Amino acid sequence: MTSTTTTTTNPTHLLRALLRTCSYLPDGPSRHYFHAHILHRFRHVTTPTLGAYRARKTLSLLTRATNGDLPALTKVLQHTYGRAGHRRHTLLNAFLTEQRAHDDAEPPTAVSPAVRRVLVPPTQIAPMGGAFVPAKPHDAPPTAFERLLADQILRYPARSNRTQLKIAYAPIPLENVFLRPTSAKREEGMRKRWLVDTMERILPPLPKEEWNRLRDLATGVVEWEGAPKRRTRVGGKEGGGGLLSVEYLKSPIRHAHSKVRKAEIDQRDWHELTPNYMQRMYARIWELCPKARWDEELRDWVYTWGGTKIAANMGEPKKLAQRDLSLFEGIEGLDRAHVKAKKRTPSKKKVISQEDIDSRETVSSND
Repeated sequence: MTSTTTTTTNPTHLLRALLRTCSYLPDGPSRHYFHAHILHRFRHVTTPTLGAYRARKTLSLLTRATNGDLPALTKVLQHTYGRAGHRRHTLLNAFLTEQRAHDDAEPPTAVSPAVRRVLVPPTQIAPMGGAFVPAKPHDAPPTAFERLLADQILRYPARSNRTQLKIAYAPIPLENVFLRPTSAKREEGMRKRWLVDTMERILPPLPKEEWNRLRDLATGVVEWEGAPKRRTRVGGKEGGGGLLSVEYLKSPIRHAHSKVRKAEIDQRDWHELTPNYMQRMYARIWELCPKARWDEELRDWVYTWGGTKIAANMGEPKKLAQRDLSLFEGIEGLDRAHVKAKKRTPSKKKVISQEDIDSRETVSSND
């Protein structure tokens, strides 16, 4: 494990450092994605000062990710598989364009009961967190985009880095503060703001081949390819540093120890890149990734989400030694009548079963 952080502002040095560091990422698609992304950003930079700051920040992120830092590696994988960043917008726009190709299709033949309950238009809304007011009626049948929002509301993963979706319709009040009907211009503005906020929360579907590969890596069907071997620096040994490093010996006394201490703090979150560790990382990302397919019989989109119930996420059971068990001998005979156990109150949130979401009921003709 080595550190390649730099304070230089020379664009050529930053570009070479970024490309070299991203070549050490432990995930193959991440190496290709960040290599292309870095070249694109350097070719289209408009503000050199701001670009140099962002380049050094990205270099720090990639360096920590190559050394197994959990938050940094999670962020790199999220950008690679479209859970954040530029690729999330690319996947979302591509899927919405594909959805519009089926706008002329007839209504779906069957809809999940849970999705049907989510798609019931609200009768009251609380604009800006205030008091409840009557909502504008919504009589149009649900569109494919609204059914996508309903599916995301029901299956939104708890580990997502984005805010969970709440409603599938824009909250438009029936009247304004002067008790007059909401104007068309204000309604259009509210709908645009709601759409912008909603688009920031959607987790777009992954392509089928990419989703299947991520599933195989998360479940252990396909073995992790391993991290690339680091190249040894020319004219020096890899991993040299500490109190005998050239940087430490050349630095003033008042600054030398602080630099070594800062390097130790930066390295305390590093983790060895093992197959089990990477399998857990892939499982974290796979949980956030749905895939979509168009069903001709149902005339609707069918979404499949990743799961994390795999052996890699389960810790190994601890083996207790006999000397540890001897400490608790005879504890069963103690009088525990005076100990009052706290009763757990059941959760008030209703849990929707997976079968209720996946099952579909036939839609009547007058719906």
